[in-house]
Order: sequence, then C-alpha cells, then structure tokens
Amino acid sequence: MRRYLRRFTGWRHSAEPDAAMFLRLRSRLTLWYSGVLAGALLLFGITLYLVVQQTVFTSVQSDLMGPLNISISQWQHSIDTNFSPCIPADAGQPQFPRFPSNRFRALYFSACFDTHGTLIQGSAHSDSGQVPTSFIQNALARQALQTTNGRLTDIVNSGSSGPIYRYAVVVHSPQNNGVLGVIQIGESVQPQEATLQILLFVMIFVGVLTL
Repeated sequence: MRRYLRRFTGWRHSAEPDAAMFLRLRSRLTLWYSGVLAGALLLFGITLYLVVQQTVFTSVQSDLMGPLNISISQWQHSIDTNFSPCIPADAGQPQFPRFPSNRFRALYFSACFDTHGTLIQGSAHSDSGQVPTSFIQNALARQALQTTNGRLTDIVNSGSSGPIYRYAVVVHSPQNNGVLGVIQIGESVQPQEATLQILLFVMIFVGVLTL
C-alpha cells in the first residue's frame, strides 16, 4: 500500500510542473491573441476613419470647385476694366456668384487676397451675412502663394458657424501668367464633423466590446 502511495505522490508532483507550464503557455497565447486582435482592430479603425474623412472632405472640395472656378474666371477676364470679384466697379458688394444650395444647407464664405496675402474683401453667403474672423485670416493664402501648384486646404474653427473647410487658390493672369492674387472659398462642415465624431465613437465602442 505504501508503495502505491509513493507512486501516486510521485506522479502528482511530476504532473504539477506540466500543468503550470501549460497554464503559462495558455496565458501567453491568450495575451498574444488579444494583442494581435487589438492591433488589427486599431489598424482597421484608423484606416476606415481616414477613408471616410477623405471621402467627406473630397466631396466638400468638389462642391466648392464650381463657384471657385466662376470667381477665378471673373477675375481673369476683368483685368482690362479694372474689375474683379474682390474689387467691384462700384461701391456695392463684391461680385461673387451665389453658391448653389446643398443637402446640408451649409454656410459659404468667400475672400480675396492680393499678391502679398493681404485681405482685399470677404463675403458671406448666408442669412447673417457675417464673415467669421478665423475664415479671413491670411495664413492659408500666404502659404498657397508659396506652393508649387498654388492650392491649399485647411479647416479652422469659427465658433458659431462651426468648423469651416477653406480652399485657397492662386489666380494667374491669362495674358502673362502673373499672379493676380488668391481666392479663398469655404464651407461650414459642422454636420460632417459631427458625423465623423459619431463614427469614431461607434468604432471605439465596438472595439471595447470585442476585446
């Protein structure tokens, strides 16, 4: 009887290290799996957010191209008469075209800058008619004058109007290709930013639940 007890005790002691090693291996595999899953979810979430963000703001830029091209054409073909969208022939308002309505009913803003990046005129195509101070700041226009393609975009916070997507383009003379100035156009992207924030919250929530 004692011999059998000694054999059972020896088997139990020899099995304990194997069980401990198995537990350590399982813990490491679980941590490795969790790390890989978290990394994959993070990479997928970042990629999805950036793709949606790019798609949203590309659509905004596409909406602005129509009125922007009209303003550029007006400026380029009014050199001989000393008339431009920024410097009207009379004391009236700048001759910017009215922008078409959009599904978000966003606020549109326009501004012109001279060859040194100094503001000439700003205009708001909204019910209030007020141009946010952050929109007419000339940092983007000056940077556009220094770039090769003469086009730049950014987003500024305007307070009551929310985030504004700004698109600045350097205008060249059709005669000698000289720089006439910069036309800057912008649209309130508050609904789009709210949608992106909701998407970000949902992705974080799903990631937490998954892990």
